[in-house]
Amino acid sequence: MYFESSHSFNEEEFCFHNGRNLNFPSHLHYSFEFFLVTSGKTKVTINQTEYLLEKGQAVLVFPYQIHSYEVIEKTDFFIGIFSPMLVSQFHQLTKTKCPCSNQFSYEKELIQPANFFQQKALVYDICGQFHQNATYQNQDKQKSDLLTQLLLYITEHYKSECLLKNAAKELLYDYAYLSKFFKKSTGLPFHAYVINMRLQESIRLLRSTESSINHIAEECGFSSVRTFHREFKHLFGITPTVYRKQHSD
Repeated sequence: MYFESSHSFNEEEFCFHNGRNLNFPSHLHYSFEFFLVTSGKTKVTINQTEYLLEKGQAVLVFPYQIHSYEVIEKTDFFIGIFSPMLVSQFHQLTKTKCPCSNQFSYEKELIQPANFFQQKALVYDICGQFHQNATYQNQDKQKSDLLTQLLLYITEHYKSECLLKNAAKELLYDYAYLSKFFKKSTGLPFHAYVINMRLQESIRLLRSTESSINHIAEECGFSSVRTFHREFKHLFGITPTVYRKQHSD
């Protein structure tokens, strides 16, 4: 599970793209996330509810909802992550609620927006299509949830020293209890989660920027470039440099 700081956008930030075969562990962020299957099958889990999506089916993930992706059959998809400020009226309407179901149908052809106004038109159309048949319930105070507090702690500290003992001290919990709780909740030990979060952020930077490998290693919280290379190759089987070459336009 990852708390994605890179998707906690400012007012006008927006990221939409096509892709294939998205497998991603449980994570959360402050933005809305739209995921549409254009072929194949993918299981999306949102706050412990599973949705099996096929062609033309989509989900709209609300801010702070814990969600993950698992490919069932080879899948082509369209994903969009956008700030609540881009859909401020919809956000105001729903910010104290959560949908009874996140799934809906979306049959329209999606075209990459060319400017800010087309971005707003697209995200409001998505929210409008979702809202048309949605029902809502009052949500629990998710931000006070222990797991959310831990994820928020990580996103505030992962670029520097990020240790469970410090989180336990700040949150006033026993270290051993937090260690067991975190692994049970996410499937990963705290330290492994932090490393994986850093690596996911490095993937984003490798694909979307021209920053040097050294700068990316530092920006993502690795103590050295050597450590970055070791952890990256351990998880992905290739070096950051090779990964960037394989995914360059």
